[in-house]
Amino acid sequence: MTGAVRVPTLFVVPEASAPSGGHTYDRRIARALGELEAADSPHDGVGPVRTVTVPGSWPRPGRTGTDVLASVLAGAPDGAPVLVDGLVACGVPEVVVPHARRLRLHVLVHLPLGDESGLPEREARDLDARERTVLRSGVSVVATSAWAARRLADHHGLTEAGVPVAAVRPGVDVAPLARGSGFEGEPGRAPGWCAWPP
Repeated sequence: MTGAVRVPTLFVVPEASAPSGGHTYDRRIARALGELEAADSPHDGVGPVRTVTVPGSWPRPGRTGTDVLASVLAGAPDGAPVLVDGLVACGVPEVVVPHARRLRLHVLVHLPLGDESGLPEREARDLDARERTVLRSGVSVVATSAWAARRLADHHGLTEAGVPVAAVRPGVDVAPLARGSGFEGEPGRAPGWCAWPP
């Protein structure tokens, strides 16, 4: 690229307290963005990638996490490309929405917040409403699969609201074929089937 200054892409991710598929996906996205930049890609706005980890137990991070996210977003220059993991962005519309139109803000949704298993119904509804507010605030949405993109668009009315939703799949690791349960080699035997009720 000749002489043009490319604004770093901020990628805001939650603190990793334990290994997860979401953290692996985030690392792969950061690596892919970095490879685009390293290749001097003509993709609009792809510059160096700076990953920023925000502390807290997201999507309910507490005061420290909320303050750090607010500071990161406020510190980004107008028009800067910012990708925020949905676990971080979607639970705190009071922090994200004021920056949605000022920045080129993209929210990466791994799983709708209200779909998390084990949530009390009231909390699931609250997180769902918060997520809808963020996703309909002028951001663009990145989903982890075509199915997830359709689910988000339908559930939150994103198509009708004119919100772009894209699916970006990181792929999977090739693994050896898993070994079965041990019944494969015994003629006439099959795993026990449970017929409930008896």
